[in-house]
Amino acid sequence: EPFSGDDYVERLAWNVQGGTTERGPESFDPQKLLLSFGNTIEELKLFGEKVHKRIEKLEQTVQTEYNRHAETLVDLQKNQQGAFSLFHKLDERINGVATKVVHLGDQLEGVNIPRQRAVEAQKLMKYFSEFLSDKEQYSDIFTDPFQLQEAADVIQKLQLISQELPQERFGDAKERIDAKCLEIERDLISEFKSAHTAGDTQRMKDLATILLHFKGYSDCIDAFIEESQKPLLWHQDLFPELLSLCQKVNKVIMAVFISAPETVMGKFVLNIYKGKLQEVITEKLSNQIDSEMYLKNLSDLYGRLHDLQARIRNKTNINIGHTSTVDYGGETFLSQSLALSLLNESKQALLRCELLSSQTSLPLNATEIFYILVDHLCYELIDYALDVGLQ
Repeated sequence: EPFSGDDYVERLAWNVQGGTTERGPESFDPQKLLLSFGNTIEELKLFGEKVHKRIEKLEQTVQTEYNRHAETLVDLQKNQQGAFSLFHKLDERINGVATKVVHLGDQLEGVNIPRQRAVEAQKLMKYFSEFLSDKEQYSDIFTDPFQLQEAADVIQKLQLISQELPQERFGDAKERIDAKCLEIERDLISEFKSAHTAGDTQRMKDLATILLHFKGYSDCIDAFIEESQKPLLWHQDLFPELLSLCQKVNKVIMAVFISAPETVMGKFVLNIYKGKLQEVITEKLSNQIDSEMYLKNLSDLYGRLHDLQARIRNKTNINIGHTSTVDYGGETFLSQSLALSLLNESKQALLRCELLSSQTSLPLNATEIFYILVDHLCYELIDYALDVGLQ
């Protein structure tokens, strides 16, 4: 409730005995009221001075706290600047240490690489010395089947080294190295076949990558093609199986052979065409006595073969033969002027034959002219036009 001066004076006057006129004007004593007002005013002055001193003290306390916090803030800012400066110096020092570490690593690598090469050269010299002796006592790396990949790496390097050596002095050693190289190639191919049988694609890829640097890499591809054709059953209708087999083998080839997989796939398809498929087609067309049946089988096989080539090309991106057709707009591929020229020359030849031949030789000469006409007009001109039109 807000302070009211009038109400305060009324309450003060009411509390002072003789300060009111309730008992009549005679009972009113102004001196008591004046004295009470004076005392109250003095008390209020004293109270005001106390409050003022309290306010000054609080203001002084607040100012002291403000100054203390200001000093603390200044100290914190100085500490922050010092910490930032230390962090910057530490970052520069870390970068300097990292640079030195990298430089030291480069120096160590520069020392370590020649050392590793020296160690490797020493090992190769040791292995090469084993092939200089005719006792054929080789290290475990060449006899342990679990170290086949390491042996392949070593024997390849030894073979490259031996090629630079003179034949007169190191001929026997070179022969032993070549023989061991062939042995390791056979072992690698045997391992490749086992991995193919087990369906271990990663193992096949590792072995094929090793054989890529050997002469027997083509033998590895041939072994893969041979093993991949084993699922084909021998019967006259191979076409449904060929497409699915080509799709399956194409995925394996792309995962195993890192060098020219398209060439491997093309060789696989070509091998099928020249192998089992050719045998089936030859068997089916072997009966030429029934011309109608022969032509029917020929047409059926040609159509299925054409369709198979197109589907293999679409599924594996292997282009086999000419599977695309071209619209030549009704072109017959026959030269009318050339045909007329042949007929005219034949007519002139028959006139000369009639004029120059005797009665006994005339039929034979006319028949010979007819055969020449058929050979040039039908076999050469028309047959060529059919070949071009059917491509």
